[in-house]
Amino acid sequence: MIGTDITVLTEIGEKEGKYYAIDVPFKDGIDDPSFSRLFNTIISKVVETYQPGAIVLQCGAYSLVGDRLSCFNLSIDGTYLPVA
Repeated sequence: MIGTDITVLTEIGEKEGKYYAIDVPFKDGIDDPSFSRLFNTIISKVVETYQPGAIVLQCGAYSLVGDRLSCFNLSIDGTYLPVA
């Protein structure tokens, strides 16, 4: 779900999973409350529309504050609490 402007156009799933993936681009500096708000808004619509049996959230460590490759300000709790 976490992506850049580049990946959002190309990350749509593959083979049988094509069009079953969502990649959401975030602006630099996104924080925990903003992530939670976006996640809950997007996922609630996905659940309402598709009624999935499972949802997989994949976030690399690059999304965390302090990662040298990151431009986001997410904490570990802030990244995973909306999922719980």
